[in-house]
Amino acid sequence: LLASSAASDVYKRQMLLQQLDKSLSKMENSVLRLFLVGCSYNEIAQRLNKSPKAIDNALQRIRKKLKEVSF
Repeated sequence: LLASSAASDVYKRQMLLQQLDKSLSKMENSVLRLFLVGCSYNEIAQRLNKSPKAIDNALQRIRKKLKEVSF
């Protein structure tokens, strides 16, 4: 039963990531991947040639979309 529950959790996470990936723009995907590996807003901004405010805005949109696709 425990293994079944763990498999269910993995499946839910995979589905969530797929839904999120489909709803994010190319830039949002880039920002999210850099953020998840530990880059700061300034580092992400430099790598993507964007302003830190644009990165902040992208992460706010990502958080909103994540809430929308959560189940």
